[in-house]
Amino acid sequence: MREVEEKVGPVAGLVNNAGVRRDGLLATLPDAEWEDLIDANLGGVFRCCRAVIPSMLYRRRGSIVNVSSMTAVHGLAGQTAYGAAKAGLLGLTRSLAREVGSRGLRVNAVIPGFVPTAMVADVPPEKVKALRSAEALPAGVSPEGVAEAIVFLLSDRSASITGQTLVIDAGLLA
Repeated sequence: MREVEEKVGPVAGLVNNAGVRRDGLLATLPDAEWEDLIDANLGGVFRCCRAVIPSMLYRRRGSIVNVSSMTAVHGLAGQTAYGAAKAGLLGLTRSLAREVGSRGLRVNAVIPGFVPTAMVADVPPEKVKALRSAEALPAGVSPEGVAEAIVFLLSDRSASITGQTLVIDAGLLA
């Protein structure tokens, strides 16, 4: 972090958007895969937050946005490890917001619905149709729509928002 801040200046915002998804039933999931998924989806967030927080605390300013998953609140067979990590991310978000809020830092999360990205390119079209079948908005969720919500949470326009989870799901959970 010191090197980054020397080259580009103080870090005002952090977006934790790492995601590794490997489907597999819990009963047959090897320990190593469980550990890899938990570490990539939750451990990486922990380490990135820990790296930026000291300088944000010193400046009494900063915003962190953690990207979770619909699987964290709406389970999906075959994604137990992924869902557990992304649900853990929501707990981390709320608790960290309490830890750093008094020093002016904000920590929030977003939960995107189904977003057509490279991470889900291998999902068969019939499964995509089933996943999107309950969405209220026919256009679905776009990467740009999710990005706009994240930009809002990073900005001063959301100065009174912390410890919250914004669901961007085209009305799936409505």
